[in-house]
Amino acid sequence: DVLLTILCDTIANMITRESGSGHYTSFQQSSWYQICGSMGDFLYGYSRYVRGIPCYPFTIELGTSLAPDTTHLPQICRENFKALIYVAGCMDSVVSVTPRIVVAPDIEYQQSGNDYTVYWIPRTDVSVNFWRLWEMTGMSAVTDTFGTSNARWDFSGFSPTTQQAHSGTYSILSNYLDGTISHAATNYPYFVEAGDTVSFWTFYDLESDGDVAFFEISTDGLVWNQIYRLTGHQPFWHKLSYALEDFAGSSLYFRFRLSTDGNDRFEGIYIDDFYPTVYYDSVRLMPPISDTFYTFTNVLPGSYFYSAQGYNNQGAGIRSQLIGIDVPSAIAGADTVVPSTRYILPTISRKFHPADMPGSKIYNILGQTIRDIRKAGVYFIETDHEITKIIIID
Repeated sequence: DVLLTILCDTIANMITRESGSGHYTSFQQSSWYQICGSMGDFLYGYSRYVRGIPCYPFTIELGTSLAPDTTHLPQICRENFKALIYVAGCMDSVVSVTPRIVVAPDIEYQQSGNDYTVYWIPRTDVSVNFWRLWEMTGMSAVTDTFGTSNARWDFSGFSPTTQQAHSGTYSILSNYLDGTISHAATNYPYFVEAGDTVSFWTFYDLESDGDVAFFEISTDGLVWNQIYRLTGHQPFWHKLSYALEDFAGSSLYFRFRLSTDGNDRFEGIYIDDFYPTVYYDSVRLMPPISDTFYTFTNVLPGSYFYSAQGYNNQGAGIRSQLIGIDVPSAIAGADTVVPSTRYILPTISRKFHPADMPGSKIYNILGQTIRDIRKAGVYFIETDHEITKIIIID
């Protein structure tokens, strides 16, 4: 904030006002445009938290009116050009002094029986002091009826209520104030399996198009994809569902969001019977790790989920996707089929289907049969009693 303030103040003081005397004053965009999700918001958030690179979006207003007098254009362009040349000359310095966080690494594992190694690959060259692994076991997915305890959710403007309920006593209800943004987001990622579907029941009374609710999903809790847009009036409980087959083998967060304007207010939006809300019997943050891998030996049978997170002088970085590792209750003997070959391939631009290799079967990282390969990930292709492990990467 300090660096951006200095940069913008300097720019403003370089631009002579349209009247011919004095200079302009810089200020935060949010103090003028009360919006969320602008291009400036996106560029800053995506660059910093997803790409791991510095980005300082700002806007230079050309002139003092929407349509300046054409006789003023030469002066407006001349003054703004001076400022832009100055900005261009500062960029290398800005990048070099801007603190950078550790973005989510790519994560993978290698397994032999009840021994396995989890390893991760940093996506940027940012300095890392150490890494830590999150280990989660005993995953269960429930239909959430939103009782008095809602530790699985992060509420900001949503809260449990007994005013309406599809089943049981409770649902969750958004607050309904003018010019606000409220959300309810899951705290823990859900590891998606083949055939999974997300569903919920909703009842809403919103100002049409002025107040809008969204249901969104995210693989990292940072970039959200809109699934449903809800506005207007739905006077009866209504079920919505969405197939998650495109995300099989990935982990997802879920979020409800309500954005309101400054006009009419009605009752709001209720959500009930949400599935899947995920819960883990054990969530463990392991001690600091200096390397980019960690080996587990003689692991007890069960399903284990891991996520890697880097730390530097800016604190905790962004957590990686989950990987799921299944340790069988009995280790097979000589007849065990193990991967014979490993390939690193570019991301494919079309579906890979068993018909491409007659007699083959495709499995995801959990050993579940899938119809085809659609995106980056880890897969196993079985042909004539041989299994080939394929890693598709971006």
